[in-house]
Amino acid sequence: MSKRQPSVAISTSEAEYQALAQAAREVQWLKKLRSDLGLPCSPVTIQGDNQGSLCWATDWQLIPRSKHIDVLHHFMKELVEDGRLKVAYVNTKDNCADPFTKPLEPAAFWQFVRMHGMTSSP
Repeated sequence: MSKRQPSVAISTSEAEYQALAQAAREVQWLKKLRSDLGLPCSPVTIQGDNQGSLCWATDWQLIPRSKHIDVLHHFMKELVEDGRLKVAYVNTKDNCADPFTKPLEPAAFWQFVRMHGMTSSP
């Protein structure tokens, strides 16, 4: 899902951290739904390509550059600490969501077309 973030971020890492937190909330909702339906739920891994945001999600410490971040976004850190959620780094060139979020050079575009299993028409 893609939507405008409701709060302002002052850095790319903070924006990515907020997006990870929103994804974590969605994952928790889906896991609860699966549980209510009697289906098994295993820990989910959310992949991100911003190492700063992943660092905040796993080894976050109160440092001057991050103390202003809303507590709402730190919910994800609790999920990671409890083992209910995992986060992992994915290199930008291997991130299959990139073509949906930024302009790409033709070679990179066609790489992502192949990555998604799509083919072009003549």
